[in-house]
Amino acid sequence: MVQYITYKKKKYPVKLGQYSLRRFEEEHNAKLADLETNIRLYEPLLFYCLKQGARYENQSLDLEMEDMPDVLDECMVDFSIAFSKFFETDIPEDIRQQMEKLAEGGGQQTGTGSRAKR
Repeated sequence: MVQYITYKKKKYPVKLGQYSLRRFEEEHNAKLADLETNIRLYEPLLFYCLKQGARYENQSLDLEMEDMPDVLDECMVDFSIAFSKFFETDIPEDIRQQMEKLAEGGGQQTGTGSRAKR
């Protein structure tokens, strides 16, 4: 899924995915949870989301990491909205609850695969 922000009257695609998360984590030794305590981390996260969005749309990105404070000044609300949408899904509630139980270790996965409980 790609979202968009507008900076200086130009629409830019942003995408949060494996590429942007990996670059953010590896190059800045940070996790998404670190955003709560270090606002400066929004700059590289936005930059990598913009890079991945441009790649996804087969475009080149005409912004640099150094531009991110200015982009955030103009687009922080748009980026926050776009960022939150990356975590929205259309998973039915019963499936979501089962997934949450599995993630918490409170449920057993069933299935027909070779690793399924028999």
